[in-house]
Amino acid sequence: MHIKKMIAYQQLSKKYAQAYLNAFFDQCTITDYHAIAAACRSLKKNRRLIFFLTLSSIDPVVKALSVEQICKKYSLSSSIKKLLYLLLEKNRLFLIPQILEAIAFLYCKRAKLQLFHMSTSHSVTQNILDTLDKFLVCQTGQTIVCTHSIDTSLIAGVRLQSNDFLWEYSVRKSLRTVRLSLAR
Repeated sequence: MHIKKMIAYQQLSKKYAQAYLNAFFDQCTITDYHAIAAACRSLKKNRRLIFFLTLSSIDPVVKALSVEQICKKYSLSSSIKKLLYLLLEKNRLFLIPQILEAIAFLYCKRAKLQLFHMSTSHSVTQNILDTLDKFLVCQTGQTIVCTHSIDTSLIAGVRLQSNDFLWEYSVRKSLRTVRLSLAR
């Protein structure tokens, strides 16, 4: 029974996300996406807050103030605030993390955004980062949103990774390939 309930809540969350984007997609920006994704990550980690918001003994005014604080803390748009108040009214605040996650995912699909993490073996110039961004745009045909970090384990090279793509050109990959071929 528990699994059936989880699936039902997941489907309900997706319906809320689709309805939200049907109404507000044209008003959403990449900044809104980042705010929604940050709120989602934080609220998934902070399950106590979500649990607190589901307690029937908590005054609805306190819950409304909590919704206000969440929106303010993560700079969530007024349209997301309206959605959260609707969830409050329907006693479904426990769905906030799932709905925000679904909104972020569906927004990326509709906006043809591809989220990448770029790892380089050493510090690189903005010009090189821009060149790698252009490479990704050519490869995917989508708008790229990229984060960058330094990963010295690459030894020398670059790794570009998203949920759908992985491209790596590094000494680490070459060594791994040699090791695998020798193991056969």
